[in-house]
Amino acid sequence: MGIEVKKLEKYIDIYDIFRILMSQDNFKDNKISFLDSSLKNKYGKYSIIGINPYLELKENSEDYLDPIEIYAYYIGSYINTMRNGIFLKYSLSFPVTYEKAIREKILSSFRKGIQKSLPIEIQEDENLMKEFKVKHGANEPAAFAVCALSSLKIEPKDENDKIYYGVFDFGGGTTDFDFGVWKFATEEDQEARYDYELEHFGAGGERYLGGENIIRDLAYKVFTENNDKLRKLNVQYTRPEGYDELIGEETLVSKTREARLNTRILAELLRCIWEDGEQSKRERIDIIKCTLYDAHSNSNSKLELKVNEDELKEIIREKIEKGIKNFFIKMEDSFKDEDAKEINIFLAGNSCKHPYVEEIFKRYQEEMKDKFILNIYDAKAIKEANK
Repeated sequence: MGIEVKKLEKYIDIYDIFRILMSQDNFKDNKISFLDSSLKNKYGKYSIIGINPYLELKENSEDYLDPIEIYAYYIGSYINTMRNGIFLKYSLSFPVTYEKAIREKILSSFRKGIQKSLPIEIQEDENLMKEFKVKHGANEPAAFAVCALSSLKIEPKDENDKIYYGVFDFGGGTTDFDFGVWKFATEEDQEARYDYELEHFGAGGERYLGGENIIRDLAYKVFTENNDKLRKLNVQYTRPEGYDELIGEETLVSKTREARLNTRILAELLRCIWEDGEQSKRERIDIIKCTLYDAHSNSNSKLELKVNEDELKEIIREKIEKGIKNFFIKMEDSFKDEDAKEINIFLAGNSCKHPYVEEIFKRYQEEMKDKFILNIYDAKAIKEANK
């Protein structure tokens, strides 16, 4: 079956924009460009909106625009209302793989954005604003572990009991691991009215394993299978991180606006293979009809690209398999000095909904049963426990 794109605009919305902005590559390496389909220049072409790499944004520059600060402003406006009240203390969690410079910059952007969302009377009250804080809290998977353990009512029986846990947080851009123990709080913490404490044993992750990255991997595979046709049309694309350059690819791979746009267009068309791999709601894809752009921004409409769906599904399986294998290697290393016989594993992140994730974890559960009892909980089980 073939699928065809009529209009590019339907694939670029506010969620796409923030998904692109929150990619680590775009934080420090890439200038991001968006086509504004509502505005055309005198040559009849769409206007281009350009945003510099996030870490290079300068407040005193003429074209300064911090999209994360704007994002934080909207979040603050949603939180701080007459109904909810006004909040002055915030904690941000981050993926394990985010570098320190990125975390610090995001904290600064959130601090500015949330502050601007507060009522002007509070912003002008010096004593109140001394209480205003935006700080780095627990990492994302550790924060998820606390919520999951509490929701499922998994509690230590006494002061000597240790509840071992692992979190596999498979998101859109990265995959994070976290390992530790849930136990009774110390006497000092109990006096501060804490019942339990989470002791962190280890963390890790796969920087480029994420649902959105996998979709771009699929796009790259399709591009490479159609190289001859693309070369004749001077249509370029981007190469994902971790791939070696193929012979004859020098003129095809680029970081230009057109190359990135082509990759985004094709990735969106291949999204259904990632989201509905079992073909429960669609037919098999063998040909994709789409509009891509050459190096001079000219569109090539009704371009037909060959697709080998079986090969694309195998790429998905290999990527997930590698990530889960590394999770268990890190788990055994984190607990090597502990007498851990039972471990609770929590599957977090939207990408964990992919059927391969459950399938591969169940296989490991069976293979490791003589070593550990692995209790595996997905997001659905945690949600049910909250009812």
